[in-house]
Amino acid sequence: MGTISTSVGLASNLPTGEIIDALINAQRGTIDRLASRAEEYGATSGGLNVLSGNLLSLTGSATTLGKETTFDKLTTTVSNPAILSVAPSPDTPVGTYEFEAIRKATTQQIYSKGFANTDTQTLGEGVITIASGGKLATPTPLDILNEGQGVARGVFRITDGSGASADIDISDAVSVTDVLDLINENSAISVEARAEGDGIILVDTSGQSATDFSVAELNGGHAAEGLGLLKTTAGTTITGDDINTIPGDYTLDLINGGNGLRLIEGAPELRISLTDDPTTEFDVDLDDAVTLQDIADAINDHEDNAGKVLAEVNNGQFTLTDQTGGGGAGSFELTEINDANVLHELGLDVAAVGNTISGERIIGGLDSVLLRNLNGGQGFDQLGSISLTDQSGKTAVVDLSTATSLNDVINAINQAEDTGSKLNLTATFDELGTGIRIIDTTASPSGNLTIADVGGSTLATQLGIAVDAAQSTVESGSLNLQYVNAATSLDGYAPGGGTPQTSAFTITDSAGNTATISLSTSVKNIGDVLQRINSNETINVQAQLNETGDGFELIDLAGGAETLTVQDLGGGQAAQGLRLLGEVDTNEGGQQRISSRLTTEIQIDAEDTLDDIAEKLNNANAGLTAAIIDDGSTLNSKRLVLNSTRSGSEGALILDSEGFDLGLTITTRAEDAVLRIGSNPATAFVTTSSTNRFNTGINALIDIKEVSEDPITVTVQRDQDNIINSVQSFIDSYNRIIDAAADLTKFDPDTGERGVLQGEGIVLRLLRRLDSEVTQPVGNLNGPYRSLVDLGITVTSGGKLQLDDEVLKTALDDNPAAVREFFTATDNGLSDRLETTVDAFTDPFTGAISLQNEALTASLQSIDERIGVLNEILENKRARLVEQYARMETIISELNSQSSAIDRLAALANPGSS
Repeated sequence: MGTISTSVGLASNLPTGEIIDALINAQRGTIDRLASRAEEYGATSGGLNVLSGNLLSLTGSATTLGKETTFDKLTTTVSNPAILSVAPSPDTPVGTYEFEAIRKATTQQIYSKGFANTDTQTLGEGVITIASGGKLATPTPLDILNEGQGVARGVFRITDGSGASADIDISDAVSVTDVLDLINENSAISVEARAEGDGIILVDTSGQSATDFSVAELNGGHAAEGLGLLKTTAGTTITGDDINTIPGDYTLDLINGGNGLRLIEGAPELRISLTDDPTTEFDVDLDDAVTLQDIADAINDHEDNAGKVLAEVNNGQFTLTDQTGGGGAGSFELTEINDANVLHELGLDVAAVGNTISGERIIGGLDSVLLRNLNGGQGFDQLGSISLTDQSGKTAVVDLSTATSLNDVINAINQAEDTGSKLNLTATFDELGTGIRIIDTTASPSGNLTIADVGGSTLATQLGIAVDAAQSTVESGSLNLQYVNAATSLDGYAPGGGTPQTSAFTITDSAGNTATISLSTSVKNIGDVLQRINSNETINVQAQLNETGDGFELIDLAGGAETLTVQDLGGGQAAQGLRLLGEVDTNEGGQQRISSRLTTEIQIDAEDTLDDIAEKLNNANAGLTAAIIDDGSTLNSKRLVLNSTRSGSEGALILDSEGFDLGLTITTRAEDAVLRIGSNPATAFVTTSSTNRFNTGINALIDIKEVSEDPITVTVQRDQDNIINSVQSFIDSYNRIIDAAADLTKFDPDTGERGVLQGEGIVLRLLRRLDSEVTQPVGNLNGPYRSLVDLGITVTSGGKLQLDDEVLKTALDDNPAAVREFFTATDNGLSDRLETTVDAFTDPFTGAISLQNEALTASLQSIDERIGVLNEILENKRARLVEQYARMETIISELNSQSSAIDRLAALANPGSS
């Protein structure tokens, strides 16, 4: 059967293609109408999407206005940016402040003596010791004195017995040491100043009595009063009032020389047993304690106490009184539980006397350390009297039974007298500052220097100053001030100042038993580490604080033949971070020991040169860097230069070389930066930082760039431009919706052109909702602003918003909190209200626009399917018509062929016809 291959029939000569198209097209009306409807639906959906996009843009700008950070952003103006830079935080109060950059932080630098060369000259065998703590000189900050009220800065005048006077300006002083230095270094007067106990002592050394020895305020200040020195005497000594008075809100992190207190999270630390019948016993959880008074309150407020025991804290000492009246068989005692270490730290590791437990002092005297913190925190077995005899034969016995601080000992020795004549003895700190030195200044020595304990005292012996020899000096050696205890944080404990990894390590005792110790995030301090090791029953190893006060140690109790070892597991570095990978040694009892110390010891071999020593120092990760310089000298020009890796007092290191002499000299002291906040020293306060950055005072980051005696004015303001720009962004977004709605719903009566959403009710509903949100007053707000009009935002005749900047700026000046509340308040704030409105139209599940778009999509899909069906029907019809016309052409062709044959036959039958 033939097919139609052209638009004109070959046999019929008819335009069959056109005829078929005409027949088919005559039936396409329905499809065309459906396609037109689909196009309208698509345009409507597109218009709705445009509207939805603009609404989401409005939500974004409204959300920005709903954030408090939009209104908290601050700007600063610094009168001299070359001196200070200031970066405010959201908590920085708006205002104008004055600062003075008193001192920049310095980094400790130490030079060695000169050597001939760096690569061949050897220095001898020995040990270099590097420690980051243990200094006995501990300056007391002025700001913690007088029960935390501090000392007003200013100027006072000291007049000695000769009538000479000096004005002492302590405006820039930070500590008691600074004050003492200002007095002692002033050559205009003959006065010596020292800290003694909780006050300052001034001694007139002029030897004259022309006038009274006096201290007077200047310029209406209160500096001398704050130092307890506002006094006049006809004698030679001014004994200052106690100013190192400790309030109940003294924080626990400062006690025991800053060693602090370790508390057991989630468990009680202290058990109190009383003497009543039946015995009252209760456990006290100190977890929430932050101050000394919090400790007393935790005891007094315990539900099982009910007034049976009274805890009091007075000037840094606790007193507990059993108020039950006794009658029971038990004793009044305190017991640590749950592996806590609180009694010693709180000074309560003492026995009750009657119904009272009187704690020891846990705060050192002015510029001094507690005796109980020496000898690695063990203190001394028995305080008492010591006898002193200088080389001239003068002798004295000083009673130190009530001494609490090291300065009590030093001052007692320095003030010792024999029948009114002072002994020729001077007690000072030694060269390293970790021990004390007693110097006999007798001009013509004729006997021995003798220092000895009296009666049961062990103080002189344990201080290392007991002597009976023809020598002028005796040194204690290091007194092992404790600066690592159970409360010491692991942050910064690892070599280089890092934190030990949260991984695992093994300990194997001498009997071959191995335990795995895991450091998790819950292990936060040295006490946690000790508890984790000691609670493991697999090994016979005791973990404890060491006797040198700078770490802890593992003691093998197994008594086996193998070696005590510690190893990190799985590539971790927990043991390394805990400084436990050193060599094993033995203690005095012959037990194997592995020490973890913040002190680094570097072995120097006999063949080591200056280059070798520098390399060992740099590889030790001990908080310093070593370099070699040439100072240009003709002889011995090579020097070792050591720099701390941390600035300020935190970077102060103690270096000592034993066995050889490096000739170390501190060329730059480690000092903190000092910043005064306020222009008047009398009312301002002084703060310090180990770097040149401060985050105190006004809750802003302040960096000292240079030192200046001129006050620097810093103005902190709200960033009004940021707020105004955010408001304008919101207005622009709102107005784009108005423009889009107008374009989408337009109608031109002249041309009949319509917008794709013309006549759509959803647009009208949207505009009404938005208009309501921006024009209706809002209730339930605390501030005076109830509508956008109050903030300078009005609606124009076209429904758009416009902003009057000046009105908004005035509102921000008058009541910035109320402006913030108008936009950010939960539920009633503009941001939340607009978000609710926009969600009602754009929410993907419930929004009106989303639902209408969903319906349009469904309709489009239905139309598309119907068009597909109709097109298939028409295509089938076309195929049938094509087939029919093809058959017609075949028939016509055949008929034409038959007619031609008949004509030929007729011609043959009538040959004469033409």
